[in-house]
This record gives sequence, C-alpha cells and structure tokens, in this order.
Amino acid sequence: MRRFLSRCVAVGCVVAAAGCATVGSDDQVKFTTNPSLVSNCQEVGEISVSSWTRDADVLAGLDRAAREKGANFVLLKADAARSGVAYRCAMPPAPQPASGY
Repeated sequence: MRRFLSRCVAVGCVVAAAGCATVGSDDQVKFTTNPSLVSNCQEVGEISVSSWTRDADVLAGLDRAAREKGANFVLLKADAARSGVAYRCAMPPAPQPASGY
C-alpha cells in the first residue's frame, strides 16, 4: 500500500510538472497530457523509462529518450507517467512587434 501511495504521488508530481511546461527554447523538451497540443506535430515514436527508474528521475529519463528521437514534445499517457509518445513540433513564429507608427 505504501508503494502504491508513493507511485500516486510521483505520478501527480509528473503530471503537475507537465502541466506547467512552457514554450521555451527550441531545444527544450516540453511535456503535456493534452493531445490537442501535438495534433499538428509529427509523431516520432513511443518512449518510456524503466520501472526501476527512481521517481525523481522519470522526467529526465523521458527527456533524454525524446531527444534521442529528435523530439521536442512528449504526450504523457494518462495511465502511466513513465511512458509517452514523442513528437517533433514546429515552433510557432515569434510574435512581431506592432508597427503602428
């Protein structure tokens, strides 16, 4: 029971961290549980970390696996935070300043 609770806490932390992921530099891997964010992206494959991976190292392991596939986004599966689908998404163009003068 104790192990189950620690897994639930770990999954909650991963999902919370993924929900807070923001758009950053082009080389930053972003995590989401929202499929609409990757709907226009190219799927590059499933990724996962071992069940032996420490809970604190799960995101780093998924990040490494995504980078190895050339991905910059990971869609986390709702039923298992230790796996997901890696995507390569084109970054939106930077907003241009308004030229009202």
